[in-house]
Amino acid sequence: MMAPTESDLAEAIYRATAAAAADLFRDYPDHHFYWYSLTTTGEAHAPCPSAWSTQALAEAARTDEDWLMLKWSYADSPFYFYGGQHFAAVDRLFQARPQIDACSEEAWACEYELRLRAMEAAMARLDHEGLFGVGQERLRIVITVEVAPPDHTNTERAMRLNPPEALTEWLAEAAEPAPDPEDLLPWNTSIYIDQIPLDSIKILIQLRRILGTAWPFSDLRGLLASQPLLADAAGDPRALRRKLDQFPELRPYLFFEADGRLESVWPQDATH
Repeated sequence: MMAPTESDLAEAIYRATAAAAADLFRDYPDHHFYWYSLTTTGEAHAPCPSAWSTQALAEAARTDEDWLMLKWSYADSPFYFYGGQHFAAVDRLFQARPQIDACSEEAWACEYELRLRAMEAAMARLDHEGLFGVGQERLRIVITVEVAPPDHTNTERAMRLNPPEALTEWLAEAAEPAPDPEDLLPWNTSIYIDQIPLDSIKILIQLRRILGTAWPFSDLRGLLASQPLLADAAGDPRALRRKLDQFPELRPYLFFEADGRLESVWPQDATH
Protein backbone atom coordinates (compact mmCIF):
# COMPACT_ATOMS: atom_id res chain seq x y z
CA MET A 1 0.00 0.00 0.00
CA MET A 2 1.38 3.40 -0.98
CA ALA A 3 1.87 6.02 1.71
CA PRO A 4 -0.53 8.96 1.51
CA THR A 5 0.87 11.93 -0.35
CA GLU A 6 1.34 15.47 0.89
CA SER A 7 -1.82 16.40 -1.02
CA ASP A 8 -3.71 13.59 0.72
CA LEU A 9 -2.64 14.94 4.10
CA ALA A 10 -3.54 18.52 3.20
CA GLU A 11 -6.99 17.48 1.98
CA ALA A 12 -7.73 15.45 5.11
CA ILE A 13 -6.53 18.25 7.40
CA TYR A 14 -8.59 20.74 5.44
CA ARG A 15 -11.77 18.68 5.83
CA ALA A 16 -11.17 17.94 9.52
CA THR A 17 -10.35 21.55 10.40
CA ALA A 18 -13.34 22.88 8.45
CA ALA A 19 -15.66 20.56 10.38
CA ALA A 20 -14.05 21.24 13.77
CA ALA A 21 -14.08 25.01 13.31
CA ALA A 22 -17.66 24.92 12.05
CA ASP A 23 -18.68 23.04 15.22
CA LEU A 24 -16.91 25.59 17.40
CA PHE A 25 -18.29 28.69 15.70
CA ARG A 26 -21.82 27.19 15.63
CA ASP A 27 -21.76 26.16 19.29
CA TYR A 28 -20.42 29.52 20.51
CA PRO A 29 -22.05 32.10 18.25
CA ASP A 30 -21.68 34.92 20.80
CA HIS A 31 -17.95 34.48 21.25
CA HIS A 32 -15.32 36.54 19.48
CA PHE A 33 -12.57 34.08 18.55
CA TYR A 34 -9.26 35.92 18.25
CA TRP A 35 -7.05 32.86 17.64
CA TYR A 36 -7.45 29.51 15.91
CA SER A 37 -4.55 27.09 15.76
CA LEU A 38 -3.45 23.70 14.59
CA THR A 39 -0.67 22.47 16.85
CA THR A 40 1.64 19.52 16.48
CA THR A 41 4.57 18.10 18.41
CA GLY A 42 8.25 18.07 17.57
CA GLU A 43 7.59 14.65 16.02
CA ALA A 44 4.99 16.21 13.68
CA HIS A 45 2.11 14.02 14.82
CA ALA A 46 -1.40 14.70 13.50
CA PRO A 47 -2.38 18.24 14.52
CA CYS A 48 -4.75 19.22 17.31
CA PRO A 49 -7.13 22.16 16.88
CA SER A 50 -7.37 24.79 19.57
CA ALA A 51 -8.74 28.32 19.91
CA TRP A 52 -9.33 31.19 22.31
CA SER A 53 -12.11 33.73 22.46
CA THR A 54 -12.11 37.01 24.36
CA GLN A 55 -15.03 35.75 26.44
CA ALA A 56 -13.31 32.49 27.40
CA LEU A 57 -10.09 34.31 28.26
CA ALA A 58 -11.93 36.83 30.44
CA GLU A 59 -13.52 33.97 32.36
CA ALA A 60 -10.32 31.96 32.75
CA ALA A 61 -7.83 34.73 33.56
CA ARG A 62 -8.06 35.91 37.15
CA THR A 63 -4.89 38.01 37.16
CA ASP A 64 -2.76 39.90 34.65
CA GLU A 65 -0.25 37.06 34.88
CA ASP A 66 -2.97 34.54 34.02
CA TRP A 67 -3.95 36.67 31.07
CA LEU A 68 -0.44 36.66 29.62
CA MET A 69 0.07 32.94 30.24
CA LEU A 70 -3.27 31.83 28.82
CA LYS A 71 -3.89 34.18 25.93
CA TRP A 72 -1.95 32.16 23.33
CA SER A 73 -1.75 28.79 25.10
CA TYR A 74 -3.28 26.05 22.99
CA ALA A 75 -3.17 23.41 25.75
CA ASP A 76 -4.85 25.59 28.41
CA SER A 77 -7.77 26.62 26.24
CA PRO A 78 -11.25 25.30 27.07
CA PHE A 79 -11.52 24.75 23.31
CA TYR A 80 -8.45 22.52 23.08
CA PHE A 81 -9.16 19.66 20.64
CA TYR A 82 -12.70 20.94 20.12
CA GLY A 83 -14.11 18.92 17.25
CA GLY A 84 -11.21 16.50 17.61
CA GLN A 85 -13.36 13.59 16.49
CA HIS A 86 -13.09 14.95 12.95
CA PHE A 87 -9.34 14.29 12.99
CA ALA A 88 -9.54 10.49 13.22
CA ALA A 89 -8.95 10.12 9.47
CA VAL A 90 -6.06 12.59 9.66
CA ASP A 91 -4.42 10.53 12.38
CA ARG A 92 -4.73 7.37 10.30
CA LEU A 93 -3.05 9.05 7.34
CA PHE A 94 -0.22 10.34 9.51
CA GLN A 95 0.29 6.85 10.90
CA ALA A 96 0.59 5.56 7.34
CA ARG A 97 3.43 7.96 6.55
CA PRO A 98 7.11 7.15 7.31
CA GLN A 99 7.77 7.31 11.06
CA ILE A 100 10.68 8.97 12.85
CA ASP A 101 12.16 5.72 14.18
CA ALA A 102 12.27 4.24 10.66
CA CYS A 103 13.94 7.21 8.95
CA SER A 104 17.44 8.56 8.65
CA GLU A 105 17.95 12.03 10.08
CA GLU A 106 17.86 13.56 6.62
CA ALA A 107 14.78 11.59 5.54
CA TRP A 108 12.93 12.55 8.71
CA ALA A 109 13.74 16.23 8.20
CA CYS A 110 12.08 16.00 4.78
CA GLU A 111 9.10 14.13 6.24
CA TYR A 112 8.72 16.68 9.03
CA GLU A 113 8.65 19.56 6.58
CA LEU A 114 6.15 17.73 4.37
CA ARG A 115 3.73 17.32 7.28
CA LEU A 116 4.02 20.97 8.33
CA ARG A 117 3.50 22.11 4.73
CA ALA A 118 0.32 20.04 4.54
CA MET A 119 -1.03 21.64 7.72
CA GLU A 120 -0.20 25.13 6.48
CA ALA A 121 -1.74 24.45 3.07
CA ALA A 122 -4.98 23.32 4.70
CA MET A 123 -5.21 26.44 6.86
CA ALA A 124 -4.37 28.73 3.95
CA ARG A 125 -7.12 27.11 1.85
CA LEU A 126 -9.70 27.54 4.61
CA ASP A 127 -8.67 31.16 5.06
CA HIS A 128 -8.95 31.78 1.31
CA GLU A 129 -12.49 30.39 1.46
CA GLY A 130 -13.43 32.87 4.20
CA LEU A 131 -13.76 30.47 7.16
CA PHE A 132 -12.01 32.97 9.43
CA GLY A 133 -13.76 36.02 8.09
CA VAL A 134 -13.15 38.55 5.34
CA GLY A 135 -12.20 42.21 5.31
CA GLN A 136 -12.08 43.86 8.72
CA GLU A 137 -13.50 40.75 10.36
CA ARG A 138 -10.49 38.73 9.20
CA LEU A 139 -8.13 41.21 10.88
CA ARG A 140 -9.63 40.30 14.28
CA ILE A 141 -8.34 36.71 14.30
CA VAL A 142 -4.90 35.11 14.10
CA ILE A 143 -4.59 31.67 12.55
CA THR A 144 -1.47 29.58 13.11
CA VAL A 145 0.13 26.22 12.48
CA GLU A 146 2.43 25.66 15.43
CA VAL A 147 4.98 23.24 16.77
CA ALA A 148 5.22 22.65 20.52
CA PRO A 149 7.61 23.40 22.11
CA PRO A 150 7.53 26.57 19.99
CA ASP A 151 10.28 27.66 17.62
CA HIS A 152 10.76 30.42 15.07
CA THR A 153 9.13 28.42 12.29
CA ASN A 154 5.82 29.14 14.05
CA THR A 155 6.45 32.82 13.41
CA GLU A 156 7.36 32.22 9.79
CA ARG A 157 4.14 30.30 9.15
CA ALA A 158 2.03 32.86 11.02
CA MET A 159 3.43 35.63 8.85
CA ARG A 160 2.55 33.70 5.71
CA LEU A 161 -0.96 32.82 6.89
CA ASN A 162 -2.10 36.21 8.21
CA PRO A 163 -2.45 39.81 7.07
CA PRO A 164 0.18 41.90 8.87
CA GLU A 165 -2.54 43.95 10.57
CA ALA A 166 -3.90 40.84 12.29
CA LEU A 167 -0.56 39.86 13.80
CA THR A 168 0.40 42.89 15.88
CA GLU A 169 -0.45 41.43 19.30
CA TRP A 170 0.62 37.86 18.48
CA LEU A 171 4.04 38.99 17.27
CA ALA A 172 4.56 41.08 20.40
CA GLU A 173 3.32 38.47 22.86
CA ALA A 174 3.81 34.99 21.42
CA ALA A 175 6.25 34.97 18.51
CA GLU A 176 9.55 33.16 18.96
CA PRO A 177 12.58 35.26 17.95
CA ALA A 178 14.73 34.13 15.08
CA PRO A 179 17.74 32.12 16.23
CA ASP A 180 21.17 33.68 15.98
CA PRO A 181 22.73 32.05 12.89
CA GLU A 182 25.94 31.53 14.86
CA ASP A 183 24.11 29.31 17.35
CA LEU A 184 23.24 26.91 14.53
CA LEU A 185 26.88 26.27 13.68
CA PRO A 186 29.03 23.48 15.17
CA TRP A 187 32.00 24.30 17.36
CA ASN A 188 34.60 22.06 15.79
CA THR A 189 34.61 20.59 12.30
CA SER A 190 36.49 20.68 9.01
CA ILE A 191 36.56 23.98 7.14
CA TYR A 192 36.66 23.97 3.34
CA ILE A 193 37.16 26.53 0.59
CA ASP A 194 35.09 26.03 -2.54
CA GLN A 195 33.52 27.75 -5.57
CA ILE A 196 36.28 30.30 -6.11
CA PRO A 197 36.62 31.00 -9.85
CA LEU A 198 39.89 29.55 -11.12
CA ASP A 199 41.14 32.97 -12.24
CA SER A 200 40.46 34.62 -8.85
CA ILE A 201 43.67 33.93 -6.99
CA LYS A 202 43.25 37.22 -5.09
CA ILE A 203 40.26 35.72 -3.24
CA LEU A 204 42.32 32.73 -2.15
CA ILE A 205 45.08 35.07 -0.92
CA GLN A 206 42.54 36.92 1.23
CA LEU A 207 41.16 33.65 2.61
CA ARG A 208 44.71 32.46 3.31
CA ARG A 209 45.17 35.52 5.48
CA ILE A 210 41.98 35.26 7.58
CA LEU A 211 42.34 31.48 7.97
CA GLY A 212 45.96 31.76 9.03
CA THR A 213 47.16 29.04 6.68
CA ALA A 214 50.78 28.73 5.58
CA TRP A 215 50.23 27.76 1.94
CA PRO A 216 53.15 28.91 -0.22
CA PHE A 217 52.15 31.49 -2.81
CA SER A 218 53.62 29.25 -5.48
CA ASP A 219 51.02 26.56 -4.65
CA LEU A 220 47.91 28.75 -4.74
CA ARG A 221 46.93 28.21 -8.37
CA GLY A 222 47.18 24.47 -7.92
CA LEU A 223 45.07 24.68 -4.77
CA LEU A 224 42.37 26.59 -6.65
CA ALA A 225 42.16 23.73 -9.12
CA SER A 226 41.73 21.19 -6.30
CA GLN A 227 38.56 22.68 -4.76
CA PRO A 228 36.86 21.84 -2.49
CA LEU A 229 40.00 22.53 -0.52
CA LEU A 230 40.42 21.46 3.09
CA ALA A 231 41.60 24.57 4.92
CA ASP A 232 41.37 23.43 8.55
CA ALA A 233 40.63 19.89 9.76
CA ALA A 234 39.54 21.15 13.20
CA GLY A 235 38.14 24.58 12.54
CA ASP A 236 35.61 26.69 14.41
CA PRO A 237 32.78 27.81 12.08
CA ARG A 238 31.41 30.17 14.74
CA ALA A 239 34.66 32.08 15.08
CA LEU A 240 35.07 32.10 11.33
CA ARG A 241 31.60 33.52 10.87
CA ARG A 242 32.46 36.38 13.21
CA LYS A 243 35.49 37.18 11.06
CA LEU A 244 33.28 37.24 7.97
CA ASP A 245 31.36 40.18 9.43
CA GLN A 246 34.23 42.30 8.10
CA PHE A 247 34.69 40.44 4.80
CA PRO A 248 31.32 40.08 3.04
CA GLU A 249 33.03 39.43 -0.29
CA LEU A 250 34.54 36.19 1.11
CA ARG A 251 31.32 34.69 2.53
CA PRO A 252 30.37 32.64 -0.57
CA TYR A 253 33.58 30.60 -0.45
CA LEU A 254 33.76 29.15 3.06
CA PHE A 255 32.07 25.91 4.10
CA PHE A 256 32.07 23.42 6.96
CA GLU A 257 31.51 19.69 6.93
CA ALA A 258 28.21 18.40 8.33
CA ASP A 259 27.09 14.80 8.00
CA GLY A 260 29.31 14.20 5.00
CA ARG A 261 28.26 17.28 3.04
CA LEU A 262 29.45 20.87 2.87
CA GLU A 263 27.33 23.63 4.39
CA SER A 264 27.94 27.35 3.98
CA VAL A 265 29.39 29.19 6.96
CA TRP A 266 27.30 32.16 5.79
CA PRO A 267 24.23 31.02 3.81
CA GLN A 268 23.09 33.37 1.05
CA ASP A 269 19.78 34.11 2.80
CA ALA A 270 21.44 35.03 6.12
CA THR A 271 21.12 38.71 7.03
CA HIS A 272 23.50 38.92 9.98
